[in-house]
Amino acid sequence: MTWARNVIALGLLVGLLLSFLWPAATISASAQSYTGRHLTLTAVLTIGDDESRGAESLFVRPSWLALGPGGTVYVADTDLSVRVFGADGAFLRAIGSRGDGPGEFQHLSSFAVGAAGEVVAFDGRLNRLTVFDAAGVLASTRQVPRTELIWPRRLAVRESGEVAFLASLPERSSRDPRDSGNLLHTYPPDSSSKTGRALPRTLLGESERDAFYRSQFDMNPGNLAFGPAGLCWAPGLYEGRIHCRHDDGYASLVGAVTQSSAETADCDSPPRAGRVQVFRASEPTEVCGYLRVLSAGLHRLRDGRLLHLVYQSEAESGRLRYELFGSDGVLGAEGVLSPGGTVSWFYQPPIFFPALEGDRFLWAIQFTEQAWVVRKYEIVIHNQDVQ
Repeated sequence: MTWARNVIALGLLVGLLLSFLWPAATISASAQSYTGRHLTLTAVLTIGDDESRGAESLFVRPSWLALGPGGTVYVADTDLSVRVFGADGAFLRAIGSRGDGPGEFQHLSSFAVGAAGEVVAFDGRLNRLTVFDAAGVLASTRQVPRTELIWPRRLAVRESGEVAFLASLPERSSRDPRDSGNLLHTYPPDSSSKTGRALPRTLLGESERDAFYRSQFDMNPGNLAFGPAGLCWAPGLYEGRIHCRHDDGYASLVGAVTQSSAETADCDSPPRAGRVQVFRASEPTEVCGYLRVLSAGLHRLRDGRLLHLVYQSEAESGRLRYELFGSDGVLGAEGVLSPGGTVSWFYQPPIFFPALEGDRFLWAIQFTEQAWVVRKYEIVIHNQDVQ
């Protein structure tokens, strides 16, 4: 069947992407702070670098992270379970396991944690939405038709219990064309049916039509930030614009990055230093190229400002930039975050996730010289007058 071939091909793309995306970000163990002119990120807690805590506190290749109430942190690793850690970094429990039965996963494509501590997870291979209660006990499962949803990314749970996710839905399917032409989709709290068409694909502009760009978007659609006035979205392949949806329509925030986020390349050419990654797909078509700019995290501060972290590749290495937008959507500050130690990013920097304690902390998945870790950073803004 056509859809089956497409799903298999997409699964292969995911595996290829992960093999290229994660393997070679090297950060010195001493690089536990990032300092810029307007703000500093200082590490206050690290999980994954202490063997004495046991195997449950060590990671093979963590793929996603979410924050829960009371300072808890939830991490998905290659064992296809979600591990829960306390505010002090101590292992508490594991949720789910490998398999195809209720509460088990074949491919944990994304998950999120609600305000009450419930875990909402989606298995891209089984096309199944699973909910665990705050104690990690299976609460419900829902098989989602592939005509309705395929491989969603970036799950989030709103305060209302609504599940939101980013996904680029195939236009060739039989679904509502308005649905396939949008990026953000939602399920109501009872998960009865998918609703909502909040972000039109036309926001991506002309580059979205490029086959290489589309293939990358399917794997890394970007980062979401919800706020009282609406939501904002930074595309994974960032080209200087963050899109926000409010009650009265859409607005685009203009950032400091001006260079193109990606470039195609000859599939037979050797890898080039200074580019984030080489992407190669043999099915259904061969698409190759380099990523130059990636959105590394989007965080809504309590005062309404928006903090965007951006990875920008350079020759032989890369750098982490920040953009700080005022509550009016105007760029108020930007700059480079210099790590407190040696750094050599060849493929991918840390990926940052907002914590739930307001605007004081961020969490990150990153690779040190010793191990894969998840790390909690405190945000200190030096100049409070920055708009």
